[in-house]
This record gives sequence, structure tokens and C-alpha cells, in this order.
Amino acid sequence: MAPLFPHRSRAVGRRLLRAWALQGVTWYGLMEIAMRGILEGSLVIALAIAGFPLLSILVAWLLFHTAAWFVLYGGFHLTWKLLGLAAGTARIEAHVDRLRTRTPRARSWQTVILRGGVARGDLDDRSDIDLLLVPKAAMLRKVAGILHLWTIRVESILRRVPVEARWIDSPKYVPYHLQGEPIVVLAETARPVPLGRLGDRGLLVTFSGIDGSGKTTVAKQVVVNLRAEGVDITRFWAHRQAWLRPSVGPDLGLAVLFESYWKRLGRGMEDLRQHGRVRSIYDALTVLDYVYVRLRLVRMLRPHTVVLCDRYVADVITYLKAWGPLRPSLEGILVGLSREPDLAILFELTPRLALERKAENPEQQLAAFAREFEALTPKLGLVSVDAGNPVDQVVAEVLRLLAVRLGLASGSQPKVQPLGADPSLVPSDRSRDGA
Repeated sequence: MAPLFPHRSRAVGRRLLRAWALQGVTWYGLMEIAMRGILEGSLVIALAIAGFPLLSILVAWLLFHTAAWFVLYGGFHLTWKLLGLAAGTARIEAHVDRLRTRTPRARSWQTVILRGGVARGDLDDRSDIDLLLVPKAAMLRKVAGILHLWTIRVESILRRVPVEARWIDSPKYVPYHLQGEPIVVLAETARPVPLGRLGDRGLLVTFSGIDGSGKTTVAKQVVVNLRAEGVDITRFWAHRQAWLRPSVGPDLGLAVLFESYWKRLGRGMEDLRQHGRVRSIYDALTVLDYVYVRLRLVRMLRPHTVVLCDRYVADVITYLKAWGPLRPSLEGILVGLSREPDLAILFELTPRLALERKAENPEQQLAAFAREFEALTPKLGLVSVDAGNPVDQVVAEVLRLLAVRLGLASGSQPKVQPLGADPSLVPSDRSRDGA
């Protein structure tokens, strides 16, 4: 006897059920998730205040959630694609023209991007329209953006054209959705140069790069130079901080304790590739360490101050990826936890030269780090500096970038002093991880 539901039908049903339960619950779209919670929560509260019994409230919520999932949350698009329905090329092209004309005019969006078959010019009857939408920073713009997003999805139902409209909280998440494919930018608002932020909320500058690239050496000299110019600047270790004694650098933390225990078992960090569950534990401990770093950084950033981070989220991600693939969701969480730097500098150096400067890691491992930094450069907007030059030249180039990009001009020649010459450097300068 043939099964009641063929295999494909069961697979489609499972996907639809998962989407019904968790449609669009992602690390890059938290604002839309919050708005959905407010919408559905308001219904439940209103019914409770009206005196409806619990069972009636539950049934009403299930019906409302199902309707909202299909109409507002993207359920129509998913259902259409899973069933393999055809909209017709002419109808799809006509709706693309509407979106090209109207969407950029909306005041809510900072960035609007078409991708997929539409951007490639490769349309057929079963194509869909893949749209990425990034709202402007103001909260009212974001609320208006959510309403506009839902309007786009409702219109796609009325016109019977599948549109995958993706809400993205911040521009920093956009590169994670564009894997080198053709795109069409419908709208892009220039992001303001952060001049004036020093007095508003302080400035965040980050140094990233492989071990031996000179990050700590240059950071100390930059602090000396800018303090001489009257800038209130603090150097901060932002890869991981000690939980018990932050003043001594990252000597003790959850991930450090894990690494120590793992090595005592006679294992190397590269062995994590063969132990998925253990690797998950290590990743989680690293995230917890980074949450602690982020909380300390929030307290340090205040008006009229500059915080110079020796290592940042790029270094955390690079280190984790060196021991095997990293889940995209976890990478996104780390990026989401991080305040976007006003200037992020990558110290580029060949692994061989880095090994000559600091013989701590094997050349093969340094090469792996370098490859990961290269891959992250466009995603995180890193500005590269040639760290193979003499220290005074690197310091001068960094100061020039700070002056041009952030308005932190240095009126005198860069001062290159011996390490430790400035005793007023913050305690984290005693970190054992020198450049």
C-alpha cells in the first residue's frame, strides 16, 4: 500500500512546520523578531484583559500566528518556492521594476540590495525576488521600516510574485549574505564620517593581525603620541580579559582554562576538528569570555575618550576558525556583540617575518590566521597597514589614518619611545601577549 504522504510531501511539511515555528528567527534580524513579539503579545494581552478563557486565547493566538506567518513573516514566499509554483517571467520583471522605483524612495532604508537571479539577469518562470533591506539607525525609521517590510510581503501575495524580503539590523551583517555573487544596489545612504563622535560617545579604534605583526608595540607608541597631544586615550585588551585579575591581561578566563585542561589531556587545539561536541563547548566559552570583554568595553567608552583595542572581534573569529569551520550563526553572534569600530586597522605581515619577530606559533598556523584575516577584511571593513615596515613608519601611518578618518590630528612628529617608557599606560599594557 502506498504511503499516505509521499516522501517529498513529508519533507515539505516538515520545512513548513519549522518555518511556522521559527520563521526568520535569526541573529541578524532581532528588530523584526521584537516587533513580531509585540504584535502577537498585544493580541494575547488584549484577549486576556477582555476575559477570554485560556484555551480560547491559545486557539486565537495559534490562528493569528499562522495568518501572520503566511502574510507578514515570509511564509507565502517559502510555501510558493517549496511547492514549485510559477509566477511567469513577465510578472516577475514588472514587480522588480516597481521595487526598483519605489523602495529607494522610502526614508526608512539605509541600504537596499537585489541579489540572486534578479541581479544576475537569470530569470525564469519559477524565479523569486531576493531583497536585502537595512534600516537607518533611528528607532522611528526602524519601526517604519518594519511596517514597510511587511507591506512588501503583503503586496507580493496580492500580485502573486514570490519576494524574499530580508530584514538586516545593521550594515555590518550584509557581507554575510553576499557570497561573492552579483548584486544590484537600489539604495545606499552614505554613512557619516565619525567626526564629532569623540564628544558624543567616544571613539573606538581596533588593531588586528597575526602574532608578531606589531600590534602591541605600535599601540603603545600611538598612546604615547596622542596623550602628548592631550587626547584621553586608553589601550584595552579586547580578545579576552582575565575574570579574576584583569590587570594582568588574559592570564585566566574560561577559554584559557579549557585550553589548559585540553592540553593536559595530551591533545592539541587542532584535535578539536575531530571532536564536534567538545569544539562547541570551547566556542561557547570563548563567546562568554567575549561577552565579559564587551561589558568592560561599554564602561570604558564615554564622551571625549578614545579606546584603542589591542585585538578585537576579527581576532576572536580568526582564532576560532583556525581550529576548524565556525558556524555562521556563531560568527554572526560575535559580530553582533561588537560595537562597530570607528576605525579598524589590520596589521598585514607575512607569516615568515612574524615568526622571526615572535617564535610562539608555527608558520603553518600563522599562515592559517593570515588567510582568515584576509577573508574577514571586506566583511568587517578592516583597513590594511603594511606591518613589515619599521616601527616608526607604521606608527606614522596609523597616526595619519587616525587624523584623516577620525580627526585625531597629531601636531608633532611621532614619538617612538622604548617599550615601558610611559608608566601611565593602563594596567592591561602588562599583558603577556606582546606584538
